[in-house]
Amino acid sequence: MNKFIQKLKKLIFYMICLYQLPAWGQMNYSNTIAEYFHNQYLWNPALAGSKQAQLYGLFDNVWLGFDGSSKFVEFSFDMPFTEKMGAGIILNSFSSGLFDQYRGALSYAYQISWDDNKKIRLGGNLSFYKAHLNVKDLSNNAQIDPVITEFNNKGMQLDGDLGAYLQFNAFSIGLSGYNLSNYFKKSEQQESDWEMSQVQLSYYFPIQENKFSLQPLIGYQMFHTTKNILITAMQFTYQNVFNTSLYWKSTGCIMGGLGLILNSNLEINIFYSSKNKYGYQEQYEAGIKYMLNP
Repeated sequence: MNKFIQKLKKLIFYMICLYQLPAWGQMNYSNTIAEYFHNQYLWNPALAGSKQAQLYGLFDNVWLGFDGSSKFVEFSFDMPFTEKMGAGIILNSFSSGLFDQYRGALSYAYQISWDDNKKIRLGGNLSFYKAHLNVKDLSNNAQIDPVITEFNNKGMQLDGDLGAYLQFNAFSIGLSGYNLSNYFKKSEQQESDWEMSQVQLSYYFPIQENKFSLQPLIGYQMFHTTKNILITAMQFTYQNVFNTSLYWKSTGCIMGGLGLILNSNLEINIFYSSKNKYGYQEQYEAGIKYMLNP
């Protein structure tokens, strides 16, 4: 009986996968918590190389309300290579039940500065991805749905993202547009519910000559068909010791983060997000940042 129930669950999920294929094929999985304060390059290619060279790795686990919830692993490296230019690379893998996707992005950014605290950065990603739906254990050697077969037989797909970022003293604002190929399609061809763009703005408050700091942030994610998401956040930093952050999303999620600064080069981050107002999307995330000496 238990095997039958598990098989039935897989079959239901198979049907969900079949329905969601157009959306999953082009989704930009940018729901990591680290992107808001700890590695903003992950959401905005204009920030590639905006600081010293750094490596960042993270693992993210989200419960979506069914067996086989999503797991996300990502590694990024970015660095400045002149005073005005930066570059980076992002590699990640996403799996959720029967669905797997591997994605990468190569980034370039250019900076125009008035002084150290007044600058604008422009950047872009050339992204590539390959998605696959594993239905072997459901097919029982029977013929697989041709839609699934066509989806799995697709080669590496190419796309792109653009970003801009303005810093004016303690104030900053950034904007990114994702999966640019969708913008050039007719509305009836835009089947994917992709994240169209994201905007973030923040302000940096130094305390006691920068020994401590507070940084409030407001973000807004815009989607093609689903509801847009508003996020508000605040990070407190004790310079060279630790940082802690608190977030609220309009989906009903409350998120928290703690960063332990082990030395001038190494930081460990852990995050947790509560379930949303629909009762799912509980999230755990862990990340490690290594700053290379200039």
